[in-house]
Formats: sequence, C-alpha cells, structure tokens
Amino acid sequence: LVSLSDRLRPEDARFGVARAHVHPARIHSDQLAAAERTAERAASVLGLRDGIGVVQLVATTDGGASVVGAAARVAGGRLAELVRHAVGVDLVALALRFALGEEIPEEDVLPRRAEPVALRYLTAEPGHLPTGRVVRIGALGPVLSAEGVVDAETYLSPGDVVRPLRTAADRYGHVLAAGPTTVEALDNADRASALVVVEVE
Repeated sequence: LVSLSDRLRPEDARFGVARAHVHPARIHSDQLAAAERTAERAASVLGLRDGIGVVQLVATTDGGASVVGAAARVAGGRLAELVRHAVGVDLVALALRFALGEEIPEEDVLPRRAEPVALRYLTAEPGHLPTGRVVRIGALGPVLSAEGVVDAETYLSPGDVVRPLRTAADRYGHVLAAGPTTVEALDNADRASALVVVEVE
C-alpha cells in the first residue's frame, strides 16, 4: 500500500463527488490494518500482480472496511500529485516504467516519507467559485504563494460555464497544500482556494 487518503464529500445530495482528499487517512490501528488488508485483497481479486491499482473503500462502523470500487490504473482527480507530495512516490513515472516493461525494484514503490497533504478542488457551492459563463480568470500568483501551497491550477478558460457541483466534471481546478497536520494542510488549501478569482456573467 503506497497511500491511504480520506475522501471528503459534500454533506448533501451530491453523494460521492469528492470536494477534497486528505493524506493520511484519519483511521488508526485495527481499522487502518483492516483497510490495508481489504485494499490488497481487492487488488489480488482483480488479478493485479504487476502494476498500479486504486481501491476506494468505506470505513464501516464495526471497525472494518468495505470496497466501493477498484481499478487497475493510476487514480484520477490529481491523486497522483497528492501521493507524490505526501509519500514521495511518482505513480505516473512508475506506470510508464511498467508500460515499458522495466523491472521495478521494491524500494522504488515504497513510501519515502509521510507528509500531511490536502487536495482541495475548486468548485461552485459549496466551494468559492461563482456560477455562470467565465469572462476572466485571475492570476494564480497569490494562490501559489499562499502558505503551504505546493501546486495549484485552474481548468477554466473564458467562455466556459461554471455549474453547481453535481459530478466530478464540475470541479474546475485544484489547490494542493501541505501542513504540519492534516487539519492545517486542509486549512491551507481552503484559504488558498478562496484566493482564486473567477469572474462570470
């Protein structure tokens, strides 16, 4: 297991759409061990012997973990960047090496560190972006220079339409931030995301 992170969702009808991911996950001890075993078992059941897999879990009230989804691929939604900053493993580079048929030493896939990192997506309500047709996007300089920020990007261009958050396609950028704790990392990402300027009509 390279990384286990929490998926933070809106607390309403938008169900599984992630607003943020935070590393490391907030579960501990026996439940953490159960999550690791469940993820490894899911990869095994998929027949994934060499390569990269992503497993989505839900922590259960009895201290276990159940599989929501699994796939033999690098995780989407900029999670590869979160993993690279959090544990020092470049999943995209590893995937390319696998595709080229290279033999990957075990030490190349082992986490090199464990840094608290938060990935906050830029969205309309419950995020900071206004809804409407984009007429201007402000410079990212203030966002990138905010405390703890290691990466930020908007996926918008003038003429695009910002919609309320309903699906993953309604995420229009991201801010990736680090901090001494997961709470502070998420606070840093939240404060920086509020600095993103998007004007609409």
